[in-house]
Amino acid sequence: MNSILTEYNEEQVLADIGQERYEEGKAEGKAEGKAEGKAEGKAEGKAEGKAEGKAEDILDLLGECGEVPVDLKEIILSEKDPETLKRWLKFAARADSIEVFKNRMRET
Repeated sequence: MNSILTEYNEEQVLADIGQERYEEGKAEGKAEGKAEGKAEGKAEGKAEGKAEGKAEDILDLLGECGEVPVDLKEIILSEKDPETLKRWLKFAARADSIEVFKNRMRET
């Protein structure tokens, strides 16, 4: 009978250790995932903020040429590619009219 109890206790101890390791691993994985998600979210937010800032700069420059049409505003504000916005910002800085800017946009 003692050997049966000893065997049962050993199995229970091993099961408890396994459960503890599982819980520790689960907690570590959750913490790592949360940290990675936070870092990714921060990077995405930063990129979106930069894109919005460039789009606003483009609209400010174009506003000096006249009233920017709503459809053009929407196109500019919806663009998220940093290289495209950089190119458009240069076009806006050099354009002496909104039409010139729109033509340059269509060329590329």
